[in-house]
Amino acid sequence: MEKFTKALSLFGIGWGMVFSVGMGDVSAQGLHVRVDPADISPRTTLMDAGWNGRYAEVQDLVKKSDGYVNIQDPNGRTPLMAASINGHVSVAEVLLASGANVNIKDKNGEMALMHAALNGHTVIVRALLAKGADVNARTNAGETALMMAASRGHSPVVRELLRHDAEINAKTGENETALMLASQFGHVRAVQALLKKSDVGVGFRNKEGDNALSLAAREGHNVIVRLLVQPR
Repeated sequence: MEKFTKALSLFGIGWGMVFSVGMGDVSAQGLHVRVDPADISPRTTLMDAGWNGRYAEVQDLVKKSDGYVNIQDPNGRTPLMAASINGHVSVAEVLLASGANVNIKDKNGEMALMHAALNGHTVIVRALLAKGADVNARTNAGETALMMAASRGHSPVVRELLRHDAEINAKTGENETALMLASQFGHVRAVQALLKKSDVGVGFRNKEGDNALSLAAREGHNVIVRLLVQPR
């Protein structure tokens, strides 16, 4: 468990920062681009508008921003990432239509797709994939969007990623797969979605020698245990 807690801190991309910003502490967390006070340009406010889902403002700003749609804050996040974290579908769509780059990575190596997958925003995940987001890209720590979605039990996102050829048996640095993560944390529907793929590695083991079955059994997830032992 300690091992995966560490992994989640890597997934999390500064979750504490995300949550505190979500409560309104925006400027303190560096989501505003640092510019000279005299230069109050569209790029300065686009991140804030994207973060808070102000569609009309974003729509207006991208017309004036002259290429700043991909501006990055000190943590490497873009307005598209901000919208993806918070599930602002209409904002994400206008940013994509305005040329937002779906494969930009932040300082943790995370893209908008990973942020959307981690937070269960299926519509945004679908829109990002349609614009060419790399479904098998990895963070600096080696995680994929599928692993993130599976670890949080976002089964609709898991299914969407698999439909776009997400690598089902990709492994973390600890040799953990999406199936292991979903099994360990008791996410039945995510496990069911993963088991529908004939090539899923049910018997794969992590660095400690555990597989999906032993992880589910240890945590008392009996429904998942039954799913894993069924003949396939």
